Amino acid sequence: MKNFSWFLLLLLLSITLSAEAQTANEDFCTRFPLNARCRENSLEKETNSSRNNFNSSENEIVDILDIEAVEKHLRELGYTNFTRNNNNSLSLLIQGRPCSVFIASNGKGMSLFSYFPKDEKTTLEVLNDWNKSLRYSFAYIYETKKNNELVILETNLTVTGGVTEERIKSFFLLHTDYQTRFSQYLAGL
Repeated sequence: MKNFSWFLLLLLLSITLSAEAQTANEDFCTRFPLNARCRENSLEKETNSSRNNFNSSENEIVDILDIEAVEKHLRELGYTNFTRNNNNSLSLLIQGRPCSVFIASNGKGMSLFSYFPKDEKTTLEVLNDWNKSLRYSFAYIYETKKNNELVILETNLTVTGGVTEERIKSFFLLHTDYQTRFSQYLAGL
């Protein structure tokens, strides 16, 4: 019984701490407006007119991605200048910034990368501060084969269990939004 009491105490403590960790103050939301903790109230007000249109082809469920489908979605979003690479990936520019899309070999997900130059201001601490703000995207330092360092902003999408085609398109728009915010964040350092 004593062990059970300790278990309940630890459980209660972890619930209390996680609830406090989920709150966001105004300063945090000013620095990281895309964080889900800062957007919860605004999500209730957002509407999507195609949600109730069940006959739309964008509501078809996709559970395997291939490079042709990703190219189709990019064209529908207005991207026409992209290059197919040998490693199941695409190279393109988003807002003038070099980016790559990698499709998992099993077709169950994809990653979108934006590349930024590294300078003395882009430290691991700065990137960790950014990473605290988002759920689906993160930044890190990558060393190339030529020993150059790049800062990479990565966003991932998993299609395990299926997603709509609309969600796949919104993934690219979400990353574009993250890229804009990350550029602003780096410029403000």
